Amino acid sequence: MRLYLDNNVYNRPFDDRTIQRNRKEADSAWVLLRAVEAEEVELVSSFVVEVEHSRLADPARRERVEDIISFAREYVAPNEEILQRAVALGRVGFGVGWGTRSTLPPPSAPVWTSS
Repeated sequence: MRLYLDNNVYNRPFDDRTIQRNRKEADSAWVLLRAVEAEEVELVSSFVVEVEHSRLADPARRERVEDIISFAREYVAPNEEILQRAVALGRVGFGVGWGTRSTLPPPSAPVWTSS
């Protein structure tokens, strides 16, 4: 099974665990991440995860999250179809900063899978 996680899942384990919701979500995130580490599921990452990850202000957190993302076996690179869909979704109110062509990263390398 392939698993795509949003950055909030990667970051939740490092949030304030004294807040009950954070603690429950962090525990759930760790369950998923342990399954990735045990190779029970295949982690998929993308250019969107990279862009959002690069915006983390805390360098220590950014490094910890990067370590987790490095378990991804598949990477979804931007392509014209994805970029057009992002623009269309942005026009109807989805996303922050992804609604115009000028804010989207340019298409790059094709999708790759590592072993």
